[in-house]
Amino acid sequence: KYSLKTFAELEASLSQASIQSLDQGAINFLNNPTVKVISIIVENAALAYLQEQGPARQILQPIFMLTGTATLADTKVVPVTLYLPALKNKN
Repeated sequence: KYSLKTFAELEASLSQASIQSLDQGAINFLNNPTVKVISIIVENAALAYLQEQGPARQILQPIFMLTGTATLADTKVVPVTLYLPALKNKN
């Protein structure tokens, strides 16, 4: 019923991905303003489903789970996990 992004569309929308984990959760980037990501290299993409719960229903949202490495401002390179919506945009 709903179309998923092609590989080209996934590549074109990488800037919309959101970081979920840095250094396998060892770095709390949400509450630490000193953590700055300089660059990210995506090495793997897998289709996954994010479970969203509402008052009357549960929704499984298709996402791409992206993994790779992130270079931080202090030059440290750490594992990174990102989520990117997998549904094609309706234009």
